[in-house]
Amino acid sequence: MKLLNIIILIVSLFTTDIFAQNASRTEQQRKLQLTEYSDHFEIFAEVMPFSINTQSDILAHFTYLDSFKPLERGEITLHLNIDGSVVSQKLLVPTKIGIYKFSMTPIKAGTGTLTFEIKTKDKIEKVVITNITVFNNKREAQLDANNKFIKHSKGIIYYKERSWNVNFSTAKAEIKNGKYIVVPQQAVIKQNGKMYVFLQLHPELFIKQEIEATMKDQNSYIVYKGLQKGERYVNKGVIYLLKNR
Repeated sequence: MKLLNIIILIVSLFTTDIFAQNASRTEQQRKLQLTEYSDHFEIFAEVMPFSINTQSDILAHFTYLDSFKPLERGEITLHLNIDGSVVSQKLLVPTKIGIYKFSMTPIKAGTGTLTFEIKTKDKIEKVVITNITVFNNKREAQLDANNKFIKHSKGIIYYKERSWNVNFSTAKAEIKNGKYIVVPQQAVIKQNGKMYVFLQLHPELFIKQEIEATMKDQNSYIVYKGLQKGERYVNKGVIYLLKNR
């Protein structure tokens, strides 16, 4: 009996160690999730953490804000500027529709900016992401990425490649007439006597958020609680998130 207990204990410890190692590997692979908006574009980039003299891949998704469809063609130049030390890369075509994959090797540690210069047939636009840090070593960079990683136990993942193909969009919550946040009727979900909207944590991650609201008219609701000014919510296509749960 004692021998059996010892064997069970050894197997348990071995299994626990394997799970711990797998969890550690997952942690080590986490990327920075960067989101920025301009007048015309939403940019969502998944970035290998930056450390000096180490190549980092940047997978950037470009979405038109007027249609929430992908940028199909355009020349994009990416600049990483750390205290005046600039590394740049130009891509003439996307890796695939809406997605550009950059590779950059920082040559200086410090804090700076990541600038996307977007050139299409009818406009040139710059989108700047601030507070970008290049670390002295990979371990520090990865720890920072792990700490900043956005997740939620009840989060719903909906990839850009899927949302681009349906009638799906988000909007920034804004106060109308200096008083209330107003959202379209199609953004509100009613379940079990309660009302909800889907909040965006980043452009591929959403949570169902309870709100308090009353109908303004047949097309919109006034939200009193649960949605704050500046937060982004799903204003079209909530049905796709409900199906994706």
